[in-house]
Amino acid sequence: MTKKIKDAIINNLGKIALALVAILLVVWGYKTYTSNANSAVVATISPTRQTIQEVVQVSGQVESAQSSNLSFEKSGVVARVNVKVGDRVTVGQTLASISGSDDYANIQQAQAAVDQAQAALNSLLAGATLAEIELRKQAVENANFDLINSQHGVEDTLRSTQNTLYTIINTQLGPLFSPISGGYRLTFISCNQSGQTAVETERVTYETITVSDLDSAHNLAQRVNGFLTSLNSLLALPCAVSDPELSDERTIVSTAQTTLSGVFSTIANTKSSVLAATNAVARANRELELVQEPVDQNKIAAQQAVLAQAQARLTQARATAGKNVLSAPFTGIVSAVGVTAGEMASMGAPSFTLISDSAFQIKAKIAEVDIIKLNVGDTAQVTLDAYGDVPFAAAVTRVDPAATIENGVARYGVILTFTDRDDRIKSGMTANAKIATDERPNVLVLPASYVEIRSGQATVKKVTSTGVVDTNITVGIRSSDGKVEIVSGLSDSDQVQEIAK
Repeated sequence: MTKKIKDAIINNLGKIALALVAILLVVWGYKTYTSNANSAVVATISPTRQTIQEVVQVSGQVESAQSSNLSFEKSGVVARVNVKVGDRVTVGQTLASISGSDDYANIQQAQAAVDQAQAALNSLLAGATLAEIELRKQAVENANFDLINSQHGVEDTLRSTQNTLYTIINTQLGPLFSPISGGYRLTFISCNQSGQTAVETERVTYETITVSDLDSAHNLAQRVNGFLTSLNSLLALPCAVSDPELSDERTIVSTAQTTLSGVFSTIANTKSSVLAATNAVARANRELELVQEPVDQNKIAAQQAVLAQAQARLTQARATAGKNVLSAPFTGIVSAVGVTAGEMASMGAPSFTLISDSAFQIKAKIAEVDIIKLNVGDTAQVTLDAYGDVPFAAAVTRVDPAATIENGVARYGVILTFTDRDDRIKSGMTANAKIATDERPNVLVLPASYVEIRSGQATVKKVTSTGVVDTNITVGIRSSDGKVEIVSGLSDSDQVQEIAK
C-alpha cells in the first residue's frame, strides 16, 4: 500500500466509520421490516373454551301435521251439514249426518229388550214376594177364564159354521137342484155330462151337515168349496157361457163362494183365539212356577246371558246408527266440504277434508352425509320467508329409515314439527331450519382456518420455542359459524399459526 493511500485512509477514517454505521443500520432495518411483515401475514392464536353446536340446514314447506279426508261409513241421504269451509271444529263435533230413522228405532227396541232382560234378572235375584205370587196366581186364573171364553167361542163357531154350510147347500144352491127319487138333478143342462153326474151325486152327501170340532168344520168347508168349484166349472164351459139364461146360476154360485170365504175366516180366527188363550195359560203357569221356586243359580246365569245378548244387540244398534253421523276425529280446520243437504252421500267417498290447526310440520330432504347426524328429538330453529329472521322453535319428529333416489343422489326424508302453536304459521309457507344435531359445552375450539385435514388426519401448525411444528390433533364436531372442536392434541396455552392459503 502506498503512502498516499495510507494517508487518504487516515484522513477519511471518520467518514469511513460513518459509512459502516449507515450500512449496519440499513441491514438491521431490513431485517426488522421483514420480521414485522411476516408477523402480519401469519397470525397465531390459542384455542378457546366455549360451547359449540353442530347444525344441519334444511329447507321445505310448512304443512299441517294432521290431515284427513273424511267419509261416511254407509250410503244415505244427507240430512244436515253443520260446518262450512274455514270453520274450526273440535274432536267429536258432528260435521254432517244422514237420515236413519230405522236405525234409531232399532236402538229403542234394543234398549227395551235390555230393560226387560235387566228387570227379569233383578226379579230373579230378589226372589218373589207374596204379592207377586198372588199376582201370578191371578194371572193364571185370568188366562184360564179367557181360555174358557175362547172355547165357548168354538161352540159358537161350530154352530155358525154348520148353519152357514146348511144355508149354502139348501138355500143358496137350492135353485140349482131339483130333488128326484134317491137324489138330485141340476136344473140346467151341462155339456159335460160326466161332470154334471159327479156334481149331482155329491149333492146327496150334504143331506146331513154336522161338525164336531174346528178341524171337522174346516174339512167340511173345504169339501163344500170343492163342490162350488165343480159347479162353477160347469157354468164356465163354452156352451154354458154362451147361454145368457145361466147368468143367474153363475151369480148364485159366486154368492155362495163369498159366503163360504166368511166361514173360513171365522174358523181361522177362532183357532187363533184358542191357540193364543192356550199359550197364555201355559205362560201364566210357567211364570207362577218360576216365582214360587227358590232362586236357581242356573236360571240367574241364563238370565245374565240373555241380558248380555240384549246389551250386545243394543251396542250393535248404536254402532249402526253411529254410522249416520260423521264426526271430527281431531281438532282442526275444515278445508273442504264435498256434500250438501238432500243429496246422496256414497260410502267411502270423501265428504270433508280436515286439517289440524294446532300442529304444523316441515317436510324436508337431507343428504346422505348429514342424515347420520340427525336423531328424532333434535331441536331446530326455523325461519319463515314470510317473517324474515323471526325464529320459531321446532324439533325432529321423524327420520325416514330408507333413502329416496333423486337424480341419482340418495336423500332421506325428515319431518320437523313446530314446538309451539302460533297463529302466524300457515300451511304452504317456505321454511328454513337449522337443526342442532350435537352440542358440546366448554370444549377447546379453533377457527377452521387454523386446522388442516388431509386423508382424514387433522393437523395444526403449533408454535414452540424452537419454531413452528406440524402437530396431529383429534377433532370433533364443527359449528355453522366455522368453529372446530379440538378433542385432543392441544391445550389452552398452546399457540398455533393460521394455515397459509
